[in-house]
Amino acid sequence: MLEHTGLPDRLGVYWGWYLLKCHSWMPPITRSQAEQRGLTKQRIVSRYLEELDRVQLNGYYLNKKWNDARQRINEDIHNMIAKGSDVAQTLRSWTRYTQ
Repeated sequence: MLEHTGLPDRLGVYWGWYLLKCHSWMPPITRSQAEQRGLTKQRIVSRYLEELDRVQLNGYYLNKKWNDARQRINEDIHNMIAKGSDVAQTLRSWTRYTQ
């Protein structure tokens, strides 16, 4: 045990290095940030990066779906104003975005 940290030697050395090198307890928010910090080979951080990749990919597709829906709604609003589309029917059609 490292007496000054209360942690096992190996873990204490890692965290000591990490704190001195990175000045932060925050995990990296991108893979490139992890690479800059030299953390990609560390067991816990590498697992975290795998999850981060999955979350970023899911977030991209959710954001794309949201933006597509917003664009269609904007077009519907334009059609209601400019072309006199049926407002009640258009509003009912928007329920497809909530499912």
